[in-house]
Amino acid sequence: MEIRYCTDAEAFYLTIGQGAIADTAHISDDLMVDTEADGTVHGIELLCTPGELVDEERASLVGRFPVAAEALAAIERLTRMSL
Repeated sequence: MEIRYCTDAEAFYLTIGQGAIADTAHISDDLMVDTEADGTVHGIELLCTPGELVDEERASLVGRFPVAAEALAAIERLTRMSL
């Protein structure tokens, strides 16, 4: 898993997969998931910190893409370290 932060967009992007992006699922205005042709998660774009997600966003994300729970936890660890 690779985590990048774009200061221009104030967005996190977590790369999980290695294939080509085939589709993007819009979970909310702040949360998108790129998937590969076989449905596996390629990456997650987060336009806020994980702590700013409302419970419904988090539940929808993890319900559809269970691997996202680990990804959100990784970002949470990084944001705590930067305080």
